[in-house]
Amino acid sequence: MLDPARGGDSYLAQSPKSWAAYHGLKAAEALVASTPAYPVPPHLRNASTAVDEQLGHGRGYVHASQPGGDRVQFMPDALRSTRLYQPSGSGRDR
Repeated sequence: MLDPARGGDSYLAQSPKSWAAYHGLKAAEALVASTPAYPVPPHLRNASTAVDEQLGHGRGYVHASQPGGDRVQFMPDALRSTRLYQPSGSGRDR
């Protein structure tokens, strides 16, 4: 009998890997460990109450799948120019 989980394991084991993505994740981990904890920007906060809405929480947020979602800023202003992912330009790593 085939175990569905094993099929997923085989698929992932054979799928293309990105060395640049691995290094990008490691760079992100190092950045988080070495920088202060920045507050969550208001546009990324959940507006679950009327007070939150009055404070502007969630205002201006656009989901990544919606038009304009590629322009939403997630990094704090002080880190905006930081590049964590450096594609190698080879294979699917572009």
